[in-house]
Amino acid sequence: MGVILSRIFYREDAENTENLQRIYSCSSRLCGEFIGKCQLLHLKRGLAYYKQNNWDKAIVEYNSAIRIYPQYAEAYYNLGLVYLIQGNLDEAIAAYEEAIRIEPNFVKAHIGLGYIYDEQGNLNEATAEYEAAIRIDPNDAEAHYNLGSTYAKQGNPDKAIVKWEKAIDIDPNFAEVYAPLAVAYAGKGNWDRALSCAKEFIRLATNNPKLQLSIHQIENFIQDIEKMKSGSSER
Repeated sequence: MGVILSRIFYREDAENTENLQRIYSCSSRLCGEFIGKCQLLHLKRGLAYYKQNNWDKAIVEYNSAIRIYPQYAEAYYNLGLVYLIQGNLDEAIAAYEEAIRIEPNFVKAHIGLGYIYDEQGNLNEATAEYEAAIRIDPNDAEAHYNLGSTYAKQGNPDKAIVKWEKAIDIDPNFAEVYAPLAVAYAGKGNWDRALSCAKEFIRLATNNPKLQLSIHQIENFIQDIEKMKSGSSER
């Protein structure tokens, strides 16, 4: 009898343990799903406020997402972007660095950090961040463009041209690249390539409201290049 009872109790204990494990697993899954939905909700709210240029409320939402899940790299990245827009560069750097600490291959965070260093005049640090972004994703046109701009500031037009050409090779519709590329080629006396880049900029910028102010400048630039080209051919 004792053996029979022990077997019954053992079976019941095993079943209870299995049920408890099943309940715990289900509860953990539901809890995880709830937390995930909460952090995503705050992120979406932050993005909505960002689009409305409501920076303070966006910051509150991103910080709320981070409090729920401190390893939320995307929330740190978005937070850094808002701080950058506000001109709070130290806070932006800290947010981007935390995003990279959590997710070392976060390309956009490396680019954002590089941009801030560039703005601060820390060109070597900017170069390092852009190069890191390119190592992670060699086909990121923005990283090549920004690195080219940093090279230009460092007085390396040839290296800048290589990077800008790479950027438009990846994304031929990357309008912003063509203007500095045209200027760089003009500086080297390559009038034909300078003109083609300038004209391509105007073609692409026509439908880009952010670049409208630059069109007139590039039109004048084209006129100057055509005069210099004509003068050099006459000689």
